[in-house]
Amino acid sequence: PMHVTDAAQALMICAKQIDKTRGEAFIAAGNAPVPLAELAALIAKECGVSLPPFHIPAWFAKFAARICEGICAPFGIEPFIHHNRLNFFLRHQAFDISKIQRTVGYAPRIDLPDGIRETVAWYRKAAEQGDAEAQFKVGVCYEFLGRSHPCNYELAVEWYEKAAKQGFA
Repeated sequence: PMHVTDAAQALMICAKQIDKTRGEAFIAAGNAPVPLAELAALIAKECGVSLPPFHIPAWFAKFAARICEGICAPFGIEPFIHHNRLNFFLRHQAFDISKIQRTVGYAPRIDLPDGIRETVAWYRKAAEQGDAEAQFKVGVCYEFLGRSHPCNYELAVEWYEKAAKQGFA
């Protein structure tokens, strides 16, 4: 995971040193790879909830994704789970940031727990202020963690439908 502040920093530092970066490709990421279970636990902790007490085996999730895709396809419905999305979460990924560190001196500044804390706080504040997109995302996060969250789902659904029509969802 990478905090948006670190992503912006990476872009700015590369832009400011265009003589070193022109024509090059760089990978910017956090300091270390984080297993999905650890990431979920950190998010749940910051949200003040516990993770569900069970795990769905990967083989079953893949099977369910294929079934869901097969059922939804004839009706032109976007499946809520599909194998490409699932594969993204099941794949072990680690990114080598040594080139951007060596070339322009990039170093991530926001550690994972602080970044999650800040992000959850931002979404909560935006949701409390009536931001329908934030309400939708907070609600999805809580639903993913198997918990309910009081938010204005009508506004959230309205935002999601609008975003989907524009190709953003």
